Amino acid sequence: MAAWVESAKRRAQAFAGHDALDWLDKAYILDWAVAIVLHLIAKWVDFMPVFQRVWSLDDPLISFPHANPERISGPLNDHISIWVSIGAFVIFGAVRRSLFEIHQGVLTAYAARALNDAVTDLMKNRVGRLRPDFLARCAWDLLKQECTGDPKVVKDGHRSFPSGHSSTAFVGMTLVALLLAGKTGSVCGSAPTRIGSRYSRLVLTLLPFVWSTYVAISRVEDYRHHKEDVLAGSTIGILCAIAVYHIFWPSPFSPRSFAPDTFGVPRRASQNEYHEHYEVANHDLDAV
Repeated sequence: MAAWVESAKRRAQAFAGHDALDWLDKAYILDWAVAIVLHLIAKWVDFMPVFQRVWSLDDPLISFPHANPERISGPLNDHISIWVSIGAFVIFGAVRRSLFEIHQGVLTAYAARALNDAVTDLMKNRVGRLRPDFLARCAWDLLKQECTGDPKVVKDGHRSFPSGHSSTAFVGMTLVALLLAGKTGSVCGSAPTRIGSRYSRLVLTLLPFVWSTYVAISRVEDYRHHKEDVLAGSTIGILCAIAVYHIFWPSPFSPRSFAPDTFGVPRRASQNEYHEHYEVANHDLDAV
């Protein structure tokens, strides 16, 4: 049995790199568990009561029409954000034939999305800001003195701040941008020049933001959000992506990330290599 396991390990390493099985580390089980818990918290919040703000029928900020359908639907935005980011990591990992890099990429995308969703949804429920189209959703009845619109739609009308579409779009596209920056050195002036034009690399890195910016603007155009909601949501998405990316991957802003032994390698692997080099150096000094 032991011989079969060792043989399978060697075959996996031959096919998917020497680090093919590094993702089986117990630390990653905990990382996945935390990300899953955050994801479940975000889902749970959807069923919780929303803070009820005082409002007026004469408030012009909530008197806009209810656009139906939306320019960018929630499911479409969700799928593009998560699958484009996962796809980018998988493609680069597959090119390098590294199962470990693919795992790290998928974990990065999922963990960033889970953190983003938990923060965004918790804030939505506690702030309870009314959407610009709230009165159209409410369908106020003067005789009954209550909203007569679809209860689910009315409840969602209390969840304007921050913009979930914006945070979702930006967390996914920021991850793609950081990955591209790490692979091309576009935002690190001292990185080795693999492509002749630094400007072209910068433009390539910024391309993902075209989609996320369009999504954010569409939320204002559809009267689903106030401009502050969109700015806050975009900021949350960017910060969550940056924080989680730097946990698992070298910073694309640091020259050390482009050294031969760390370039394009997930952070845990590069730390192990540094640790190995440190141990070898100390051993040599002791021998002297």
